[in-house]
Amino acid sequence: MFTPVWTSSDYRHPLAGHREFGLTDNQNGTFTFYTRGVDRLWSTADRVYNFGIFTPSKYFSGGNDSFFKDADKLWNAVMDNAVKYINDNGGSASKTSSFSRRIDWNTDVTTGDK
Repeated sequence: MFTPVWTSSDYRHPLAGHREFGLTDNQNGTFTFYTRGVDRLWSTADRVYNFGIFTPSKYFSGGNDSFFKDADKLWNAVMDNAVKYINDNGGSASKTSSFSRRIDWNTDVTTGDK
């Protein structure tokens, strides 16, 4: 597990979140490779991109949510590429379920209060 940090050369756009990669032995000769992460909007630029201010169609679709959709695409592509690599090199792999959950950072997770 790791947490990206801000540096003076990243143009004030760190990855605001945590990442975890893991391999679980399923005790039956198979393994599960997984990724896990949590992202949070960091800056005004993130919010502008996420809410699609430059995407007029968002006004008709109820919002753009680009920041998180792009993160979902990225991590699903990581898993798709891992499966392809294993299968192309004599192994046997398949992608199982993926999921994402949006957290309301203004809600106390212990009580549900805002």
